[in-house]
Amino acid sequence: VVAVSHDSAEVARRIDRVPRHKLRVIHNGIAVDRLPRATVGRGGRPPRAVHVARLNRIKDQPTLLRAVRRVVDAIPEFRLDVVGDGPMDPIVRSLAAELGIEHAVSFNGMQDDIRPWLADADVFVLSSLSEGVSITLLEAMAAGLPAIATDVGGNREVVVSGETGLLVPPGNPELLAAAMIELLRDPLRAALLGAHGRERVATEFNIDRTVAEYEAIYIELLSRRGAPARRAA
Repeated sequence: VVAVSHDSAEVARRIDRVPRHKLRVIHNGIAVDRLPRATVGRGGRPPRAVHVARLNRIKDQPTLLRAVRRVVDAIPEFRLDVVGDGPMDPIVRSLAAELGIEHAVSFNGMQDDIRPWLADADVFVLSSLSEGVSITLLEAMAAGLPAIATDVGGNREVVVSGETGLLVPPGNPELLAAAMIELLRDPLRAALLGAHGRERVATEFNIDRTVAEYEAIYIELLSRRGAPARRAA
């Protein structure tokens, strides 16, 4: 049984009763070089954050929007791009109106290519209540964006807080807003965190490494059954 994070493996062991000896952890990986390089802190435009996720309860967009209300109070020109759709769409749109931040939040729906939004952002924000290893988090870090994510699940295996981004407690709009304001007001630090994040993804979460680890498992299982196995060229 393969888990995408050590946290997911522990859940499989405790909840699904998978024996420890049958568990392997292989982190998700991405093709880093396919991502654009974001220009963090670029002058001449409002500071921007981007959130790419399904609009559902687990991703906890209400906490994100309540944090945005606080960010807008501190940085009136701030803007947030939300990329994704899902069952919470009408709820989060209604909440944005209730909070008076409709002018600051763009709901962009489901997109086949998120690279334009990553390229135009200064920070990436993930407000999840639970997470494995988020592909969109990896993509944002590979684009050189500093990541602000909740300290849940596999997020803490991806984001090294203070080195590649910031981790905050889940369900806490005050601390999420404080982290966003901190990096938006310090673009040099944000750019440094983003650069370190790209290096981390390229080293630890590269798709080539992920494929090689799955291939090794397949070859191991075939060899146990006496079947011939060879690595791909």
